[in-house]
Amino acid sequence: MVSTELKIDGKRLWETIQDTAQWGAIPESTGMCRLSCSDEDKAVREWFLAQTAELGCVHKVRFRDIHKLIVDR
Repeated sequence: MVSTELKIDGKRLWETIQDTAQWGAIPESTGMCRLSCSDEDKAVREWFLAQTAELGCVHKVRFRDIHKLIVDR
């Protein structure tokens, strides 16, 4: 039987959020700006797909739905 209980490691989640903020980071600031379809957006999407592929997830990405990434495990 597969457990459906979701467990989130808060520390790891926060570190991941901080790591992904490098794409679009505003110099000399704690902010970021990552516009949709920009080079930064493409880079973080590619990173996300690579990370989820390592977990054995299936990706459902269609060109017409460029703003949506569907990942299923």
